[in-house]
Amino acid sequence: MDTSQVSNLEGARSAPLDILVALNGPGEVTGWFAPFVKALKRREPGARVTAALLPCVFATGREERVLAESGLADEVLGVRRTLALILRGEAKPEALGGRRCLLHLGGEPLLSLLLALRTRRRAFAYAETPIAFARFFSRVFWASASLLPLPGNRGLLSGRPSRLGEENRGRVIGNLMADAVKGRSRCAGSLPGAPLTIGLFPGSREYQVRHMLQFFVKVMGDLRERARECRALLALSPFVELETLGRVACDHWSHSPLEGENSRLAPDGRHLVSDRGLRIDVLTGAEVMEKADLVLAVPGTATAELAAAGVPMVVVVPTYRAEVHPLPGLWGHLGRVPFLGRFLKRAAALMWLRHWRFTAHPNIAAGRMVVPELTGRVTADMVGDAVLNLEGGRLAAVSEELIRLSGPGGAADRLAEEMLSAMNWKRRNAP
Repeated sequence: MDTSQVSNLEGARSAPLDILVALNGPGEVTGWFAPFVKALKRREPGARVTAALLPCVFATGREERVLAESGLADEVLGVRRTLALILRGEAKPEALGGRRCLLHLGGEPLLSLLLALRTRRRAFAYAETPIAFARFFSRVFWASASLLPLPGNRGLLSGRPSRLGEENRGRVIGNLMADAVKGRSRCAGSLPGAPLTIGLFPGSREYQVRHMLQFFVKVMGDLRERARECRALLALSPFVELETLGRVACDHWSHSPLEGENSRLAPDGRHLVSDRGLRIDVLTGAEVMEKADLVLAVPGTATAELAAAGVPMVVVVPTYRAEVHPLPGLWGHLGRVPFLGRFLKRAAALMWLRHWRFTAHPNIAAGRMVVPELTGRVTADMVGDAVLNLEGGRLAAVSEELIRLSGPGGAADRLAEEMLSAMNWKRRNAP
């Protein structure tokens, strides 16, 4: 080996970590990406982090902007740039070498593997459910021990890595969402007879807010008329514009099969006022979690975040218009079929719901009903009954159970340590 080769090798060994993080929807952006990057930067401040967004039917369209505003990533690649990178590859010689890897946090695993291949990176993945093509990642970091590899499972599309002996390809690191809420102190806990503080999480996508906000407002108004004094707090997702909130809040459709009540956004944007005079403060999700005694929510990553924070919830899944819900894979494109598309997608959505026993993350994790889920032709009275039943002395017990199910924190630190260890091992064993 000549002097120049030795010099190049030493430069690669001392190069900072260059990590490309592949992700898709709002849950991965706020719940997984943020705590991981913070933990990584604490250990290696010079690490370069690039966020690469993958195409996803569950995306809101604002992920790139939210990531850029967070300042956590050194560079953010939108979906078009990510796909272009997969197609063209990374041919710049000066960009290659050193410690380069990819971490899959969400989206289509095959696209992440292709992205790693085209950019000449070692591929890792974090998953809370079995993922396709897992055996082709260098290592998969699992949220739960129940996801550990099954011996002898060697299928191409296996959701779990196959050969346990190969470089210990499976690691259990815990729930990243527990780290996303770490450090938040809850001040909830109404005294007997005091107003019940209820948080409203209508979703992080515009279609969800359009369909669920007015319904939740009606639930709150009905609760107040049922002689239960309540304080309402609305969690405005960073993926929903305040202007959008104001527009859909007062636009309940007279022909909508889902009950609803209009409200008006105050000029300062800090609260809504319903037609029946109920004031609803508009806060961030974190602020609502700190103050709410319980929450009304729709399925999604927010239910995992609420569980990690120990916030009891009632999860609502109306199916009046099941065709408006995005579905994974080719199922999501059924609605584009001429004439019959709406009916085909509705049938697929209802079939998908029947396949899953639960939709709330804590219920899925426990395999039983920990928090109430209302699915189907849900009415405001049904939700009100669930709220009053949950309030009847069960809030503290449910909160403790949710925290237990979410597990202890530290997953972000463990993930950062595992990845740095793996990349340092590769660096030490370079030829």
